[in-house]
Amino acid sequence: MDECELLHANGPAGRWGNLGCWPLADPHRVPYALAAEALARRVGEAAGLRRGDHVLSIACGRGEELRLWVETFGVAEATGVEPHPASVREARERAGHVRGPGTVEVIDGTARAAWPAGARFDRVVCVDAAYHVSPRTDLLRVALSALRPGGSLAYTDLILDEDLAHVHGASRWPRSAGAVARRHGLDLDEIVTADTAVRRLLDLGAQDVSVERLDDAVLGGFVRFVSRQSRAIGWRRFSPGWWRVAGTAAWLPTLRRRGLGYALFSARAPRGQAAASEGRRDG
Repeated sequence: MDECELLHANGPAGRWGNLGCWPLADPHRVPYALAAEALARRVGEAAGLRRGDHVLSIACGRGEELRLWVETFGVAEATGVEPHPASVREARERAGHVRGPGTVEVIDGTARAAWPAGARFDRVVCVDAAYHVSPRTDLLRVALSALRPGGSLAYTDLILDEDLAHVHGASRWPRSAGAVARRHGLDLDEIVTADTAVRRLLDLGAQDVSVERLDDAVLGGFVRFVSRQSRAIGWRRFSPGWWRVAGTAAWLPTLRRRGLGYALFSARAPRGQAAASEGRRDG
């Protein structure tokens, strides 16, 4: 069984692949598929997704979130960009089973390399994938430039707790954490405090930036789930598909003590500047 199948084992079927957003009260009753959908739903709500929107979903995975945008939020067009070919193939196959009037398109590539010039969206979302992009400003610049005037962006990211950042200083991460991070496609130098992340957005022209901390709901909840799921899947926990999941969960408590956190960011593209440029084109 692959990683995705093991995450969903003994619960509702699905092809989600994020850390999930877990209720702090009685989290043990929540299956993985519902927690993973809950995290995507939080991002969609932060972006203000609504009926008729045209949405760009960066790193859309196997397409579960595209289905959510169309079937639950009622968007008119959900365009997903995904860098992993196997996930692209699966997302395109799943797109044919989406119910609702909205359409789904899946583009093979990264947002930076594959994005068609001049396209504009009402909303841009990125669920639990921004921390795999380095430098982060490249991702945010592409996301903001894809928005229509006043359009909204929402994404989740790993952050560094302000107080613990001062305590540990440059040695905040264990020496062996660098190798583990690289195996998971992470650049520890890109993990910054929430204040720094907000300034980064503002420097790129974003407006109305807000931050919601989800440290325990996401990171703590995922660790508790993996502990429970490892017991539930029995001998299958020794399969290679589970090693990456279990390894991530094993490292998270140590990294959280050193200041690792998790946040949901939302922002708006500037109205005046973009609107003025549209006016020049119209005139």
